[in-house]
Order: sequence, then C-alpha cells, then structure tokens
Amino acid sequence: MALGKFICRGISESWRSIPWNIVGVYWLYSRFGRQRFGADLASKTFAGAISDFGADAKSKLKNAAIKGEPEDQLRNPLETLLHDLAQIDGLPPKAISLVGETTVKHLKSRPDFAVTVHKALVGFIEVKRPGKGADPRKFPKDSHDGEQWEKLKFLPNLLYTDG
Repeated sequence: MALGKFICRGISESWRSIPWNIVGVYWLYSRFGRQRFGADLASKTFAGAISDFGADAKSKLKNAAIKGEPEDQLRNPLETLLHDLAQIDGLPPKAISLVGETTVKHLKSRPDFAVTVHKALVGFIEVKRPGKGADPRKFPKDSHDGEQWEKLKFLPNLLYTDG
C-alpha cells in the first residue's frame, strides 16, 4: 500500500510537502511535545505504531466481505496511530482526542478531525481517499477539493493526508 503524502502547516506559516513515511509521521510525533522523551515508552515503539497503522489500514481497505468509502477506512487506523504516538511520547491514554467532523464556522468548513491534547485544540486533520493525493496544488480550483483547500489552508497545524 502506498502511504501517500500529507501537507502540514506549522506555526511558521510555511508549507512543506513531506512524504508520509517515518520522517512525516515523526513530524506528527514531535508536535506532541517531546519534553517527555525520556519517559517510559510503554510497550509500543514508533516503528510498531507505524507498522500497526499500515496493517490496520490495509485490512480495512482490502476487506473482501464488504466495501466502504475508502476515505472512511482510514479514520480508525489514523486515530489509533495518533493515540499510539501520544502513548509513546508519555502522554496519558486519554490525553489526546480526535473529534470528527468538527465545524469551523468562520470558514464554513468541516475538517475530518480536530485534534486536542489535554482538551486544548492543537490542530486539524483532513483525510482524502487513498491514492487521491493530498497535494492541494494539484486540485483544480473549481473542484470540491480545491474549494475546500481554499478554506482549510488558513487553519494552523493542518495535516492533509491520503493515508
């Protein structure tokens, strides 16, 4: 399964296109505050969390018994991945929360997830169908994805991914 790309926007207001691989996921991991780096890493490892994400996403996307919307099949594996990364970083199990389909009224848009850590909003995630691509520069301006990007690009700490 190709792991795609995501676009992230940091505090610096600069855009970077990062492959969704160990480097890209490490960026996510580091955003949760690595000040606890020396903490007990429990039973999970970074490589194990990435491997579990890939296996879980693959099993949902390749299920022969029934098909669902491909984008929706990434939601649970992605949520599990972020919880695993938070645990590895030493955060308590309930410290991170992904709130689905949160409306951002002033943008008249709904990213797939709002991400909170200790009930403080830290960013947003927009998930695209696997293989669709998550590079907004390639979205036609008059398409749904292009129009959505024009709204969401103003959000801080936005993760755009196609898995």
